[in-house]
Formats: sequence, C-alpha cells, structure tokens
Amino acid sequence: MYSLSVNDFFMVAHSLKGKEFGQAQNLHGATFEITTEYKVKKLNNLGIVIDVVVASEILKKVIKQFNYKNLDDLKEFQNLNTSMEVLCEYIHKQISGLLLGNFEGSLKVTIKENPLAQCSFEDKI
Repeated sequence: MYSLSVNDFFMVAHSLKGKEFGQAQNLHGATFEITTEYKVKKLNNLGIVIDVVVASEILKKVIKQFNYKNLDDLKEFQNLNTSMEVLCEYIHKQISGLLLGNFEGSLKVTIKENPLAQCSFEDKI
C-alpha cells in the first residue's frame, strides 16, 4: 500500500451542544491541524499516488469555506455538533466529491485539536 499526505490548518469558532462538553458548550475558537492521507494499492500511470499540488489545492478549497468562520452560523452544520469527528467526515465527503472519477483508493482525514487529541475518518473514494 502506498500513501501520500498533505497538511494544512484552519481556524473556526463554534460551540458544542451537550453537558458532556463542559465549557466547550460556550462559543470558543479552535485552530485545527488537518492531514489528508491518500492510499492506493498500485501507483497510477505516472508512478504516483496523487499529485501533491492537486491534493493540496483541493484541501485548501474545502477548508476555505469555513476557515475564520463561526460553524454555528453555517447552514451545512445546522443541528449538528461540529466535533472533530463530524468535521472529518464532512471534509472527506467534500474532497471525495471533488475527486470523483480522478482517484481510486481510500482517503483518511485526520484533525488534530492539540498535541494530545486527534481523530480520523477513513473511507474509499
């Protein structure tokens, strides 16, 4: 299995619903580090997993829609807790839609909230 990863970061404001979240129920800011890891069993005809520039540009395009925004105000997140898990799946679906037909393999999206906490969502494209 081959893999290629690209990284970036984005900043948001949001609040989380549920007493389990303690002070995070209040509006707060977060800076998330994000890694997208593309995995394939065989390299393509160019001998690569995916073009690094393409992977980076797609990631930037997807996170740009909510970078420096309050996620609570965005229609795509209405009635959802914008947890790292929810964001990973959402970003995966957005990237998958942009790559449809141009990449065969799996994509793992990992969001790191701080040095001690991260989560991932992985599925085939």
